[in-house]
Amino acid sequence: MRGIRVPAIARIANLTRSPSFARLTSNAGWSVGGALAGRIAALVSAVLLARILGPARYGEYVLVLATVTSVASLSTSGLGLAASKYLGDFHGAIESRRDVGVVVVGMSAFGYAGLSGVALALVAPLLALWHFHHAAMRGLLELGSLAVVPAIVQGVVQGALNGLERFRTNALMTTSSALSLACTVPFCAWLAGAAGALCALIAVTGAWSFYGVWVARAGIDWRGALRTAWLRDETRRFVALGTPVVMSALVMAPINWIALSLLASTPAGFAQVGQFNAAYQWYIGLTFIPAVIAGTVLPVLSRMRASGDGHGFALLTRHSIVANTLVACASSLVVGLVAGRLMALYGAAYRDAAPLLRWLAVAAAANGLNAAIGQIMTASNRLWIGLFVNLLWSAIYLGWASWQVPRVGALGLAQGLVVAYVVHTLIHLGFLRRHVREAAAGERHGRPA
Repeated sequence: MRGIRVPAIARIANLTRSPSFARLTSNAGWSVGGALAGRIAALVSAVLLARILGPARYGEYVLVLATVTSVASLSTSGLGLAASKYLGDFHGAIESRRDVGVVVVGMSAFGYAGLSGVALALVAPLLALWHFHHAAMRGLLELGSLAVVPAIVQGVVQGALNGLERFRTNALMTTSSALSLACTVPFCAWLAGAAGALCALIAVTGAWSFYGVWVARAGIDWRGALRTAWLRDETRRFVALGTPVVMSALVMAPINWIALSLLASTPAGFAQVGQFNAAYQWYIGLTFIPAVIAGTVLPVLSRMRASGDGHGFALLTRHSIVANTLVACASSLVVGLVAGRLMALYGAAYRDAAPLLRWLAVAAAANGLNAAIGQIMTASNRLWIGLFVNLLWSAIYLGWASWQVPRVGALGLAQGLVVAYVVHTLIHLGFLRRHVREAAAGERHGRPA
């Protein structure tokens, strides 16, 4: 037993003393710190906004925001994740190749942002009348289409900065953007209702997305990159890598929007949407830190795999899973215990939403583990497997919501998330077990993990 454990302990000690591990720890600290500050600001903003607008008006705002987020999330969880993986594969490589990669990512972001903004503006009247059956939402949805473009650009910029391992810059931008939104959105909602809140969202997100582009292009020879012979090859490479990632995001992106639409169609639907989203903000907070940890690890795992560092890949994989599981489970337990007091912060109209928060806390604990294993799948190029798992998750969640929402309202959505993520976790654990076996076999035969 000693002969087996000592080499493993020695490898862990060597890894923790290595410059790459020190850099990773520093980068993760910046990312987690920025994410934590941003989420605290977002939670404070959500509490103020919910109290100012009330459940029904807040529900209208949430549906518009969910529509915008469904479109924009293709950039954050789709193009942004693909950019992080793509740029992380050759971080530190030839500068001209890196520059081409940044230009390819940028062109993809602006192209998708422009098309998405125009498309949402065109279908806004149809969504208001035929989907939400609420004509007053037309103006809000048209305003929301203006928020799509900066939201997409900002999401892809964050993914690109992660891929370039500029975590400190990303953390500062994330924190500053969240603080700006927390200060402006509730105030503008107090002045002009949901429309005022959306105007503040557009202005602040637009300013920070412009700044993000300016930061990302610093030191990049984009003119030279546009003329290089590598441009076509790198574009094909990014498309090949990004296609399953974007398709996976395409599967996931509209699911929450569809689920909220089901809830909005029930009696007192808009008020229930407002209550559910108030609890859901805490779910986002619970899953945000594990997602940031996993996102920080992804480019490093990609580079380790590309360089054949099987030992480092395996050790970092274990550390990432343990850290995510501990953070997710501990924070979810605390939130579940004080759910009643947390929902009371939103006002008397939201007190009944405490059971929603308890169910969402359970879902968040499962999702925290999924975040770590999902990034390992991405770094290992198991992208199509991830797409299949997300398809299954979507089918389970929407199937449960369609069955239970007409019966129990918003509680059906929270329970559906728990059921879907439990299945999701079991499948991911099966993948992890197989991955560990393959890594161990590769280590015995001298192959990279």
